[in-house]
Amino acid sequence: MASLQRTLQSETPKQRKRRLNNERQATHYKKKQKTKQDSISIRRHELGRMNQICIHCNAKFWIEEKDGNSPKTSPSFAVCCAGGKVSLPPLLDPPSYLLNLYTSSSSDAKLFRKNIRAYNNLLACASLGADVDERFQGHGVSNFRVHGQMYHRIGSLLPEDGQQPKFAQLYIYDTEYENNNRHNFMKDMNNDILQHLQNMLDECNPYIKNFRQARDIIFSNNL
Repeated sequence: MASLQRTLQSETPKQRKRRLNNERQATHYKKKQKTKQDSISIRRHELGRMNQICIHCNAKFWIEEKDGNSPKTSPSFAVCCAGGKVSLPPLLDPPSYLLNLYTSSSSDAKLFRKNIRAYNNLLACASLGADVDERFQGHGVSNFRVHGQMYHRIGSLLPEDGQQPKFAQLYIYDTEYENNNRHNFMKDMNNDILQHLQNMLDECNPYIKNFRQARDIIFSNNL
C-alpha cells in the first residue's frame, strides 16, 4: 500500500493521464461484457397460440391457463364458466352501421376510428366520476390513475336556464337541433357520421329510447 502511494506521488501528469485513461477503458470493457452476458441470459417467454377452447362456453385460452390438475392432452378451464356452472347469454352482434365503421376501409370509417373517442363523448348519456390523480396526466406514456370508486354522473333531465344541454340532456332538450347542439362542443365532427350514429342509437339502444320517452312526457305536459 505504501509503495503504491509512493508510485502515485512520483508519477508525472502525463503518466497520471495515461493511467486514468486505461482505468476508464478497463471499467467500460467490464460493463460491456456484463451487459452482453445479461442479454444472453434473458429468454423470451412464448405463450404460443390462443387456440384452446372451453368445451362448455367456447371461450378461448392459452394452454398455460388450463386447470393445474388437467393434462395438456385434454385440458380443462374454469376461469370462464366454472366448468359449465355459469351460463351467460351470447354477446349481441353490433349494429351493421357500427360494425362497418369498425371494420371498413372507407373514408368515413377511417375518419370515425381516428376520432372515435370524440364521437363517444358527444353521444354519451353520462359523464365519468372519479378521484383522478392529476400528477400522471400529460407526462410520458398515457396514464389514468384513480383512487377509490369510479361512477357515472347524470344530472337533471333539462339544463338550467342559460346553460347548454349536455350528455343525456341532448336526447331530451331541443332535439330538433340535437346535432347542432353537439357541434357546439366539437365543431370538427362529421355531421353525416354523427347523424347516422344518432339514428342507430334511437333504433337500438334501450336507454336512449327511455330518454326519448321522457322527452315526450315532459313536453306533452308543458313542464
